[in-house]
Amino acid sequence: MIIKSIKLYNFGVYAGEQKIILAHKNISGEGEVITLIGGLNGRGKTSILEALLLAFYGSRSPKVRESGRSYSNYLAEIIHGRGISQTESWVELEIEIPLDNSTTIIKLRRSWGKKNVRVVDFFQVWLNEREDPYLAENWDSYVEELVPSAIAELFFFDGERISTLAESDETVESLKKAIQSLLGIETIDRLIKDLDLMIKRKKTSLENIDLKNELLQVNDYLQSLEIKYNNLIQEKSSFNSKVHYLKQQLEQLKRTYFEAGGGYYENQEKLYIRRGELNKELDEIKISIGSIIAGAFPLTLVEEQLRKVRETAKRDLINNQAKTSLSLLKEISEEIMSGINELRIDNEDKVKMQQLIFSKIGGVEKRASEPPLFPVGLTMSNQFANIFDILESDKEQVMNIIREYEDIEYELFQIEENTPSDPDIDVLKDLLTQQKDIELKINEFTKAISDIDEELKRLKLEQDKARTKVIKLSTLKAEADESERIIKYAIHTQLNMRVFRDRITEQKVERLANYIYEAFNILTHKNSLVAKVNVDCDDFKIRLYDINSIEIPKFKLSSGERQMLALAILWGLAKASGKTLPVVIDTPMGRLDSFHRINFVEKYLPNASHQVIVLSTDTEIEGKYLQILLPHVGKKYLLTYDETIQATQISEGYLQFTNDLETVV
Repeated sequence: MIIKSIKLYNFGVYAGEQKIILAHKNISGEGEVITLIGGLNGRGKTSILEALLLAFYGSRSPKVRESGRSYSNYLAEIIHGRGISQTESWVELEIEIPLDNSTTIIKLRRSWGKKNVRVVDFFQVWLNEREDPYLAENWDSYVEELVPSAIAELFFFDGERISTLAESDETVESLKKAIQSLLGIETIDRLIKDLDLMIKRKKTSLENIDLKNELLQVNDYLQSLEIKYNNLIQEKSSFNSKVHYLKQQLEQLKRTYFEAGGGYYENQEKLYIRRGELNKELDEIKISIGSIIAGAFPLTLVEEQLRKVRETAKRDLINNQAKTSLSLLKEISEEIMSGINELRIDNEDKVKMQQLIFSKIGGVEKRASEPPLFPVGLTMSNQFANIFDILESDKEQVMNIIREYEDIEYELFQIEENTPSDPDIDVLKDLLTQQKDIELKINEFTKAISDIDEELKRLKLEQDKARTKVIKLSTLKAEADESERIIKYAIHTQLNMRVFRDRITEQKVERLANYIYEAFNILTHKNSLVAKVNVDCDDFKIRLYDINSIEIPKFKLSSGERQMLALAILWGLAKASGKTLPVVIDTPMGRLDSFHRINFVEKYLPNASHQVIVLSTDTEIEGKYLQILLPHVGKKYLLTYDETIQATQISEGYLQFTNDLETVV
């Protein structure tokens, strides 16, 4: 993996947008590997390392964990000016990942800003210049394949990290996790622990459980419920048969009762009342007919003659109107004729128009000359119209009355026809008594059937509960049997996994020890100082041995040698990881003497990786060390603090001091 560029916006001491383009070897292995970034303390060197880790891991960044703050508070702190003057910040990386014979370019940006009282971040990824929301959503999984967080501090570290490893007699916890991750035994240990938890859970589930006897008891109870249920079904069937037989008897008695006049006997009073009501309705209808006849209704006998009179009166009215308006129409026609003569139109058309007017005036004169048959005016004509409306309404009302009268006559006829002779009251009473006795028995048996249904429902529920319990107990028993089988094979698997872990650990630890040994000899240039490096398979403690196989305590090493040992451990672990990743070192030479500084600059930095980013103060990579390193440096940057804007600016160049003044190479 290659980091092609880093962009910062309002990040820490950096105001606005700042960009660093990084040097690296190309696919062919050519090019300078080192990017040298220089600046005094407090100029933002550590911020660059912090920005890299934040871009890759977000809330899982080691720097977030070391800060002891919540992620939201951590983000608020690293906004330039602590969010007082600026409310938004981001870091953007462009990385190149080799893939077979080609490369993939990934740009990732993590931005954050204040939202209400909290600070929240937003993560975006572009794959080959196209935004990829899916990759952004699953970035945590992807970055663990690319740069596993467990080994990130083997490649991105500072001088303090080297010092901690150098001064500690025990293996620090983060280094143990890195070694476990590299050895691939972290997964095996997790599997062994998971098997332990599973075995404990399975054993707990088996304690104090007598499933066999409980299952037998529930089965016996279920069988007794089924016997009761079947007996009740038979009893219900017997009652249903009796009810069916009694209902047949009841129907026969009812038929006999009605044949003997029981229906009339029961409804006699109702029939008398109904007959009186119908006769009263007939009287009311007769009164209605009389009032209609007293009106205009008799005129229906001469309706045709009335219509002829109405038509003649209508014609006389029209003739009278023609006589009245004739003189006016003649004056108007003469004016029209005079106007036509003045028009410039064809004579033939004039003649046709004059003939049309004469024809219309002639028709009016004819109507006006006809003598009237009746002296009827407009009012009498309207009265004729009202009379015909009244007659139509009366005819419709009379038809309705006739239909109603016929219906009443028919109902009275039915009452008279269906009224039998007086029935035998004693016979009817006896038949009614028999009916009531049978109805009581039917009700008694129906109640018994209802009680049986309720009991059947209760038994059904009990059966369902018992069956559910049988299924549950059977499942538990099967699970118990399965648990015993699982415990047996889990213990066997644990034994095999431990043997496998020990063997693979021995093999990989030996190779890891060789990497550390080679790195230590390169960095110290003292092949006789240490003859062997051993990494303990249990606690991963690193021990040094001389040519006589006697352990060399760490305190017998000089301060510089301990620093080199710590660096050799990081270098050896990085090699053992098999990952081709950039190395970023912040203030690496603070505690090294001049001899070990030369070895560090000559042997380590040019060979640490295909891409090395060095964040140096003015007292580290300077003078002769700078001259040694320059052939391997592809990019140089200077961090300069501007008091006017109270922010650091990044520019190309590097630190050099002349007469205690900061200048740029």
